[in-house]
Amino acid sequence: MVRHPHAKTNLEREPRHRNRSVWAHALVLFNVIGIPLSHGVYLEYYFTTALPDKPLSSLAVIIGLQILCIFVMPLPIGCLYQSLGRREWWKAVFALAALVAVAAQVALYRNKTYMLIVLLQGPLLGAALGTLFTISTLVLASHYQYNIPLVSTQSGFAAFAGAVVHTALARFALQQYAAFSQVFNGALIALTLLPAFFLLTRLKLDTLKPWTLRYQLNLKLPSHFMADLRSKGTIWFIIGYILVFFSIFIYPMYIITLLTQPPALMAPEMGTYTLLATLGTAAFSSAICGNSAVMKRVGPVNTFVASAIFAGAVTLSPILYPRIYVSVPLAAAYGVALGPILSLHQLVAAIFLGQKEEGGKWRDDVPARVAIVMAMGGIGAFSGIVVLAAVAEGSAKGVDLVVRLAGACAVSGGGGVGMVRWFRWEGVGFAV
Repeated sequence: MVRHPHAKTNLEREPRHRNRSVWAHALVLFNVIGIPLSHGVYLEYYFTTALPDKPLSSLAVIIGLQILCIFVMPLPIGCLYQSLGRREWWKAVFALAALVAVAAQVALYRNKTYMLIVLLQGPLLGAALGTLFTISTLVLASHYQYNIPLVSTQSGFAAFAGAVVHTALARFALQQYAAFSQVFNGALIALTLLPAFFLLTRLKLDTLKPWTLRYQLNLKLPSHFMADLRSKGTIWFIIGYILVFFSIFIYPMYIITLLTQPPALMAPEMGTYTLLATLGTAAFSSAICGNSAVMKRVGPVNTFVASAIFAGAVTLSPILYPRIYVSVPLAAAYGVALGPILSLHQLVAAIFLGQKEEGGKWRDDVPARVAIVMAMGGIGAFSGIVVLAAVAEGSAKGVDLVVRLAGACAVSGGGGVGMVRWFRWEGVGFAV
């Protein structure tokens, strides 16, 4: 289920290149979202089998750095993409990032020392995935007058389908061929990014086709950004946004590890079913919330707020109850919230921090504003993953405290964004 942004039909566009880029972007998101969200399988494996001498907080640094780099890369890579102008060097950057992503997995075949895993699976793989995501988004956006906030909501189903496939493959590989597990993942990355490289096609500017000149990219760094932070609750929106990302990855990263430890003591396979329930449900919820009709009727901000609060409420429920008939339905409920949050957060940031020009087009500095807020969200995600892992180790009731803190932060973050939405647009009677 891969969709392109709903926009007015324009006979001047090149639909073949656009549709190819839509499929390419879906294949990129298959890995950019799929790889980090499947890391919970590896975290449990490292904690119990491969690196049992390392505390959970040390192992959490791996995925924390990976997610941080994914969220931080859009700003520098966007600047690089802009500096390349009409030249096609972006393809070389895309190919290099794809090779790095594959190599970061395959290189762990023979040597699985802690520091090597941190380096390869953390900043190296994260930077590669962040680069792929940024270039793919910008190339696809070239077919839609660089409406990057709208393009960011697309292909959510493919993204979470990638998480399902990567998770299932990781569990199978670790059970049957543990030494080759990362090789399998590297092969999957290569098999999906290779066609994406050939499918991804940027709209070319042509003076013989004057309509293409309206699609020219003109990204700018934000002006008066610090002053805008003081405008009508913006700083409170950013705090709420950071709180949401501080907590939102805790469940998918730790649920398998926590369910396999006392008092639950479930088998890793059962814990994996729980994570798969979350990711499978998230695939459908992200596809639904990204639909233009749903966004028009409900509003992306309203959906984001409701999803964050609901995610916190589910986290505060008995998610660690050691029975599959309890853990799987709760995991599926969490997926209902996870999908919209990861699909809409860029559009939500643009709505709060961006402004539109006459004619409804986003200002040229809106993508950079969104990238800055994403970087803040990445810092929040890294902090949440690592800090709450340390909390879990700190006392006998550390696990319960982690669950409570994660749930409270999600509810507080969603509620904070909701309050800013209320005061800025005065009321809840219409979609925002």
